[in-house]
Amino acid sequence: MVASLLGAVAIVLAITFLWFQAALDRHGPLEAPATLIILEGTGAAEIAEKLHAGNIIASTTLFRLHTLLRGDAHLLKAGEYAFEPGEPLASVIARLVGGDTVVHTLTLPEGLSSAAALAIIEAHPALEGTVAAMPREGSLLPETYHFARGTKRQELVAL
Repeated sequence: MVASLLGAVAIVLAITFLWFQAALDRHGPLEAPATLIILEGTGAAEIAEKLHAGNIIASTTLFRLHTLLRGDAHLLKAGEYAFEPGEPLASVIARLVGGDTVVHTLTLPEGLSSAAALAIIEAHPALEGTVAAMPREGSLLPETYHFARGTKRQELVAL
């Protein structure tokens, strides 16, 4: 009697595990590329709700259960994320845990004055804040800068 009960429990657990694994690898509901911004200090439950509201994941429960069981709930990172159509839940979680955020670029061509370069920096929508003072002529190098959304303009000028 006990052996058959243990056997039944083992079968149920195995089926549950296989279903859970399949759910993690199943194509997600997203139909077109989408970006989502996760703010610093946002918890796993709120992240799950935002992902679900953006149609990036199908189930907040599966997201929360997976991050809880794997211990990833406190490893989810803030930032701007780009998601592909049909991206599986496992991939979404891996992206958030790994901090695989969108990288923005800004190119300052050669020969610009500091004022012209600063105008390009001020116009970029992914940068935040203002520059305290006009940089010295020649101090802003002509190159392509790579940064995450929310980078301070002053930080970019100081590079």
